[in-house]
Amino acid sequence: MPPQPDVRPLHQPRSREADAHARRWLRAHRQPADVPAIGLAVAGWVLLLPGALLVLAALPGDADPAMPVVGGVLAGIGAALLVWRAGRRRDALRRTARLLPFAEANGLGYAQRALLGPKPAAALREGFDWVARDVLRAPDGAEWGVWRYRLLARRGHEELRGYVELPWAAAAPPAGFVAALRDAPMPLDVEVAGGALTVTARSGWRMDDPAVQALVHRIRTLAAMRDGERQPVAPVPMPAIASTAAGRRQAASALVIGAGVAVAAIAVAVAQSLVRAAG
Repeated sequence: MPPQPDVRPLHQPRSREADAHARRWLRAHRQPADVPAIGLAVAGWVLLLPGALLVLAALPGDADPAMPVVGGVLAGIGAALLVWRAGRRRDALRRTARLLPFAEANGLGYAQRALLGPKPAAALREGFDWVARDVLRAPDGAEWGVWRYRLLARRGHEELRGYVELPWAAAAPPAGFVAALRDAPMPLDVEVAGGALTVTARSGWRMDDPAVQALVHRIRTLAAMRDGERQPVAPVPMPAIASTAAGRRQAASALVIGAGVAVAAIAVAVAQSLVRAAG
């Protein structure tokens, strides 16, 4: 039987101390999942600085008229990437500042972002570019968080699912498990595959919401019951959650593809400016 979670850290107001603790923790536990975001930041500066230099070079007035246009486009794209990255970092820090104390108070492993795919459940194998966000893991192997993925049919748009994954040896959920979840505050799907019992929401959920943690606790409690017997859970602290080997390979592939796209985009922009200058 999983212990009742201590949700007091989720009710605490945000503080500078919590933010500082979250920053230190994030720096100490960088993940392969952070590589694409870091790459975007690098791409932002790579586009912003040359673009700004092109604009400055055209200020005397005797330069090619295309230079300030090309420079402005490059600088604008670079600035947009940097602003977007800064907003995502602030949001990640806010969530970590609340979830990290919750994980520490309850002896849970935590990762702000981790590459944990592929998962056995079909609902978590949909699309591509899988990332587990705000993920927690308990000593009994239970894992829950927000599953981020993308769909080609939606032009790579980001999709989110709340999920709970439990180690499971049986071929089906326990009797009455699915029926007991019908009155949950959101539609939930249940699947048993690959030694795991997986419960997924059809949209994302806020992991720093005490109501979500109460729902997860209810799911874990229902699954822990076996013919009226309660299964003990070892109260041992959990380490930070690390990306899987498959996830690290996914990050390496994404880095190579992203770098290729960035180089190609810069080459096209430079080529266009040279063609205009030659004309």
